[in-house]
Amino acid sequence: MESNIDLILRLEKLANLQLDPSERAAMASDLEKMIAMISQLSTLDTSGVEPLVYLSTPIDAMRADVPQEPQDPEEALSLAPDRKGPYFIVPKVSTKPAE
Repeated sequence: MESNIDLILRLEKLANLQLDPSERAAMASDLEKMIAMISQLSTLDTSGVEPLVYLSTPIDAMRADVPQEPQDPEEALSLAPDRKGPYFIVPKVSTKPAE
């Protein structure tokens, strides 16, 4: 795969960037280096390697969905740091965006 100015301009548009000509030249040079490094992977013998589907072995972290008796409301509220009557009291959440 050859990187050229058309490819750089397309990537610039897709990434919503505005590069000057010197930045485009640097981007083209970096892209050439990345493509050369990745193309080295095609020289590796992977005949005995199974394809990687997941980065880790899947673990079923879900518990069985077994009906249980509901927790006593007073017991649940006794665990709360603050309460008012039958309600949990929680800190107010701001709807303003963080600055």
